[in-house]
Amino acid sequence: MEDWEKIRVEYGVRYEFYKIDLNQSTETRVKIFFKRLNPDGTPRGSPVPIRLVKENGKWRVIQASY
Repeated sequence: MEDWEKIRVEYGVRYEFYKIDLNQSTETRVKIFFKRLNPDGTPRGSPVPIRLVKENGKWRVIQASY
């Protein structure tokens, strides 16, 4: 079992879209945040940022952090 899957199964952690940081985003780069939530819906730590870049018409993750 992968580490992230172990955390999800043991703790019931889930992720929910939170917001796009428009100050750090352009037409080809986007920084988005996800809320990390406990099974009861309460926050678990800080929102998780992910950076995306658009290359050749396709979006890909360039940085995912926890």
